[in-house]
Amino acid sequence: LFYQFKTTDPWQIKLIVSKDGGETFSAPLHVASIEKPVLRKPGAGFWGVLGIGLWAVERQLDGQTIGHVGFFDFQRDMQPSIAGEPEMGWIFSAKAQGSGFASEAGRAALEWFDAHVGPMSVPAIIDLENVPSMRLAERLGLERQAYATYRGEQIGFFRRPTRG
Repeated sequence: LFYQFKTTDPWQIKLIVSKDGGETFSAPLHVASIEKPVLRKPGAGFWGVLGIGLWAVERQLDGQTIGHVGFFDFQRDMQPSIAGEPEMGWIFSAKAQGSGFASEAGRAALEWFDAHVGPMSVPAIIDLENVPSMRLAERLGLERQAYATYRGEQIGFFRRPTRG
């Protein structure tokens, strides 16, 4: 189940920043590389400006919010540049890993993207140590590209080819 974030959704802050508090997570990038405004309002402002954004992902069985998935443009200072492109990203609780929820949510997000934004290429960047996210990217049809550089470090660079 997808829904746009609400101000009453405090889970994402704990999920992202509280590794010491017992929560674990799977994110494309290390927490230290995520810009602070994203931690406070995870992509919510993109909907009104760009027509894209993030959805919270809720497990229907118990109503637990288990992650988020969507599209954004953080205007990252990286090479090659993806500024101006709708970048795809996700973060899921470790409790949701191995259940297929991330794949299901990612496929649904891409279907929405194709229907509402169009058949554009979609990039994603992923920390080289995050093998589960790289596997998810490949399951979603994103192809591994040459490595990219972000904040002076090499990162995984994936891209879903233009559709249609």
